Amino acid sequence: MDNQDEDRQQESEANSFAAFLLIPEEILLERLKTLDLSDNKAYDRLCSDFGVSYGLMAYRFMLLGQKGEKYISVITK
Repeated sequence: MDNQDEDRQQESEANSFAAFLLIPEEILLERLKTLDLSDNKAYDRLCSDFGVSYGLMAYRFMLLGQKGEKYISVITK
């Protein structure tokens, strides 16, 4: 593994750590249950509630896997 691969691996690990720390799964899933998914501003509100960027929230959705699939419409509006 060269330095560039190591850097990418470290960045990926840091992003995962940040996503899990700042957006705990249990709290996110509970918040999603109360969110009006038909609202075009739902994703903005969700990011604001957790104080994170759109990119980090999208990454957290990816980490949810199947648990987050039914909520994916929130980030595609």
